[in-house]
Amino acid sequence: MNSKKFASIIMSILLLSSVAYAFVNRQYLHDLYIVKRTNIEAEAQILQNQLNLTSKGNFLYEASIPEVQESNEFNKSCNDVKTEHSIVLGCYTKQRVYVFNVSDTRLDGIQQVTAAHELLHAVYERMTLSERKQIDKELVSLADTIQDERFQSTLAQYRQTEPDQISNELHSIIGTEISEITPKLEEHYAKYFNNRRLIVGFANQYEKVFTDIEAQIQEHDKNLSEIKVEIDALDKSITSQQSQIKSEAARLDLLRANDKIEEYNLGVGPFNELVRSYNANIESQRSKVAQYNEIVKERNSLATTQSDLTKQLDSNYQTL
Repeated sequence: MNSKKFASIIMSILLLSSVAYAFVNRQYLHDLYIVKRTNIEAEAQILQNQLNLTSKGNFLYEASIPEVQESNEFNKSCNDVKTEHSIVLGCYTKQRVYVFNVSDTRLDGIQQVTAAHELLHAVYERMTLSERKQIDKELVSLADTIQDERFQSTLAQYRQTEPDQISNELHSIIGTEISEITPKLEEHYAKYFNNRRLIVGFANQYEKVFTDIEAQIQEHDKNLSEIKVEIDALDKSITSQQSQIKSEAARLDLLRANDKIEEYNLGVGPFNELVRSYNANIESQRSKVAQYNEIVKERNSLATTQSDLTKQLDSNYQTL
């Protein structure tokens, strides 16, 4: 074989190898192209720094060209994506990550969790079928053991509306919101997060705002129910005493009119005691009603706060 023919064969092999490599690694090459050619916006970069990602995590985050957007822009970007049932407000679509700008400081942490959640959708999309099969098994097995009511409610919603996306969503939710996971899953997420529990901490931080408010509202409702029972009991007692006072007053007036002074005098003491008890019940009822109204005011204030915070997570509300 002459040298020219040998060189031609080598070139052909190299060319075929390059084509094969490019085909097999087309997603990586596409991501690399995006990362090299694109500078992500400042707000998305701030989130990136707060997530403490690994080099692999940073690469995929940047390849997703993340954006933090206001309501109108966000709704347009995520128009073709079904609503998230979890407590994040973002979307992953057309290999892009979009995060809704929640500026209320009471909800600090939600943007970080949202960015991490959507990043994990990018991770899941790039996993091979065999990788997904292994991870899906771990996710489903773990999900069945998680007792958290909100988690199970979210899972039930996905099973009803998007059953084909359960594993994908579990991959993002468990990775960003569940503290205790299996060693295999921890190893998997460690490829992208240097400190996954940091992300879970962000999730707990803003979720606690809602759970604390709800707990306070429930406590107020309990107190209101108990005080209402006391007010109703006092009301019945007062009504009964009013009848007794009226009847006894009429009896004493009749005794005095008939000059039955001794019998009259014997009845004055108990009558006055009945009146004192009646007045004490009236005062107690007033105090209970004032206490009830004050709790109602506090409860309504908490409900308003709860509603306001919920609206902060509704990009459609923001556009009104």
